[in-house]
Amino acid sequence: ILNAGTKAQNYNITTCYGDLTVNKADLTVSATKDQDVLFGNNGAEIIWNFEGAAYGEEAALAGAPVLDSWTLGSQLVFKGTLTLADNGAFLARNYNMVFENGICVNVYSAEISLADIDFSAYGVYTGSEIKADYIAASYNGKKLVEGTDYEVAYLDNVNAGQGTARIIITGKGCYCGQTVRWFTIAPASVSGWTVSEIANQKYTGYTVTPAVTVSEGEKVLVKDVDYKLTFANNVNAGTATAVVSGIGNYDGKIKKVFIIEKAEGEGEQEVVPTIFDLVKLQKLLSGQTVETGNVNLDVNGDGNIDIFDLVRLKKRIANG
Repeated sequence: ILNAGTKAQNYNITTCYGDLTVNKADLTVSATKDQDVLFGNNGAEIIWNFEGAAYGEEAALAGAPVLDSWTLGSQLVFKGTLTLADNGAFLARNYNMVFENGICVNVYSAEISLADIDFSAYGVYTGSEIKADYIAASYNGKKLVEGTDYEVAYLDNVNAGQGTARIIITGKGCYCGQTVRWFTIAPASVSGWTVSEIANQKYTGYTVTPAVTVSEGEKVLVKDVDYKLTFANNVNAGTATAVVSGIGNYDGKIKKVFIIEKAEGEGEQEVVPTIFDLVKLQKLLSGQTVETGNVNLDVNGDGNIDIFDLVRLKKRIANG
């Protein structure tokens, strides 16, 4: 390398060897003043300012800052564990980080709905409130404390229902808003119920539907609220069945059998007369011969089939 106007042929060039030290440049790092910082994010979204990058590279940071106090309101920002980090053309080894401490940022409350909620809640109807076995909440890895960071309340947590009971979690302190979790309350079994015995019933020609008393311990249950009552084979003489089926908060069935006895008489069941029986009686009274079947046309029971029986038979048919 020669100065202007200097001729190379007039000089000998001697090479000298040595160390050349390249000093790191200073890079000033500071938080943007009075920016909003979400509580619980550990400063992850803080906007940083960088001054001093030699060739306009885009600097990056690793680690986390420290705030004067992680509570709501204006807080001072300190370096904490922040260090420079490589980012493309930006090489951290080329810079000394000069951190500007004491700049204020505004910490605002976090939405509790963004928290991670783990819970276990399931129950069988008891008539009392069913609550969660446990609830655990965390925000960005920080464990939240019930009573300090959130409150728990319940809704629709007594009666049985598929996913209808609710856990309501309300933010408190540095957390705001609400979040809801649902759980199931299963109906209780009827296996522990007591159903009263049913006395023998008389044949009437109609369905026989005797009342029963259903209880659970000392509690008397209510028909069409706690259970429904149906019957099978309950018209003719013989063995009939009453079926008690749990509904609403109860599930399952209990069956009770009872006896329908034959109607009193000569061992025959009373047959309800029809209009055809009236025609038969009219024919008999006019001297015609007819097949009476198993209908007793001697309605008044005086041993004779006469006009009085016709009158009574008309009334019986008219009254159903």
